[in-house]
Amino acid sequence: MNSYPKKLPFLCILCCMVCSQASLAARKRLEKDGQLSVTQTQRVIAKVQGQSNLSLDFTQKIYKSLRKRNIENYGKVYFKKPSYFRWVFRRPQREEWVYNGKSLFHFFPKKSYAHKYSAKAKRGKELRELVDLVLNFQALLKDYKIKSSVQTIESLNIVLLPKKKLDVEKVALDVNKKKSILEKLILYFVDGNITTFEFSNPVTSKLVPSTFSLPAKTKVSEAI
Repeated sequence: MNSYPKKLPFLCILCCMVCSQASLAARKRLEKDGQLSVTQTQRVIAKVQGQSNLSLDFTQKIYKSLRKRNIENYGKVYFKKPSYFRWVFRRPQREEWVYNGKSLFHFFPKKSYAHKYSAKAKRGKELRELVDLVLNFQALLKDYKIKSSVQTIESLNIVLLPKKKLDVEKVALDVNKKKSILEKLILYFVDGNITTFEFSNPVTSKLVPSTFSLPAKTKVSEAI
């Protein structure tokens, strides 16, 4: 009779240990394959977005809902933290969007001509958000919230919704964890338009400052 109460604490401790181990195993399975919390998503993204410099090949596909028309572009893009970028479009015409940390330029190489925009211009903000999507997910969460985040062993699929009314209705991201690259980015706009970026061939070597500047003889005009 006297021994039973002495054994009870040990049995409780053993039961708690078993439950704790089962809970830990369940959390690990969830992190490995399934729905992730915001914290778990940030942890996975941090591993993928560790680089400060990144260059990629890209294909851009634009669906225009009004005319039921598809447009396809392709080229090369260069990113550098915190927000530098150079988008080099090779089709349908050669043009570039360059941000040097202060000003945004729409550059036409064949004409050696560029329009200069304020860094606060709408187009500049949109393009800098693309940098955050690729290199700085944490900063993006100031304006977006995670609707869903599901991962498998090889990939992570995230859907983001804006915290306030924007032209963008939602954003979908497909991350390849093994290659440490955002492979697909889809922007769904409130007007029904859809823009898709597909990225490949990542290079993380350091980018020189001239990557984000225009040729010396470029004629620059202030955009209206």
